[in-house]
Amino acid sequence: MVEFFDDFVYYSFMIDNNKVGITTTIPVEIIYAAGLKPVDLNNIFITDKNPEKFIEKAEIDGFPGNCCSWIKGIYSAVIFENIKKVIAPVWGDCSNTHALSEVLKENDVEVIEFAYPYNRNINSLKNEFHKLYNSFDVSESEVILVWDKLKSVRKKLEKLDNLTVEGKITPLENHIWLVNSSDFNGNIEEFENNLDEFLASVEKRKTLNYKFRLGCIGVPPIFSDFHDYFQSLNTGMVYNEIPLEFSMCKYTGESFYNQYLEYSYPYGMSYRINKIKQEVESRKLDGLIHYTQCFCYRQIEDIILKKHIDIPVLTIEGDRPSNIDARTKLRIENFMELL
Repeated sequence: MVEFFDDFVYYSFMIDNNKVGITTTIPVEIIYAAGLKPVDLNNIFITDKNPEKFIEKAEIDGFPGNCCSWIKGIYSAVIFENIKKVIAPVWGDCSNTHALSEVLKENDVEVIEFAYPYNRNINSLKNEFHKLYNSFDVSESEVILVWDKLKSVRKKLEKLDNLTVEGKITPLENHIWLVNSSDFNGNIEEFENNLDEFLASVEKRKTLNYKFRLGCIGVPPIFSDFHDYFQSLNTGMVYNEIPLEFSMCKYTGESFYNQYLEYSYPYGMSYRINKIKQEVESRKLDGLIHYTQCFCYRQIEDIILKKHIDIPVLTIEGDRPSNIDARTKLRIENFMELL
């Protein structure tokens, strides 16, 4: 059977049983320990040359217009990529993941549910991890071996982030590398080799000097020209909060489980605030951009953020994949004048 959608053709029998779709950062070490290939569905969606077709496909299949575009994109990525197994965090990511899981099951996708414990209790976290060990038929020791292997890659990502702060690497490059570390592009060795080449290539670059140094917090912006636009204003986004959290490059020390307790994204804004404050100080930031996604419950977290952060914060909102709209550009330019 062949299905057509716009110019996209996919074959229902072309299923790669080694692929495991992930909807956000999860303990990817478990997937690799099982000899399988993790695929971050967000990246499949947003890096496509025509991401709008992912939204259209989901809406044709019944997703409402006032549903988060990332959820629609993830759904269509599963369909287009013929992925038959997905790990879906039902706590600690997106409230819409519950309904998405049910829809995927109706499409004959095996959904493995996983939950980050809201109370950040290590025993609760271990219980969740052990459920995944059983689902993928791997042992804790096999997973720890992969975790040890990833330490060197994550240390290099930490170096990349430090070089961004120093002005040797652009914020866009930083964003791309850190976001892709959620699944290491499905191949750890190849990812690390490419990272080594990239780091070697930036050694002789001139240092970028910005008029303003900003941080971007919140879910990764859906705007395709986000970093380029700020660069055009001589402003460097030298802190990409959530991509940095995805990489876990600062949490490779104490233990495998502690790494996922330190990972702040699943545990709410109150826990994240202290880490954001530390980065504001260490990176000498002039202000923050808080990106929020339309129809996302995390928009409410803006109330807590602005109560506890002492530097100027501009909250902007995005919906579908596109360039930054004129109104938002005007608000950003006014914010620059304020700084």
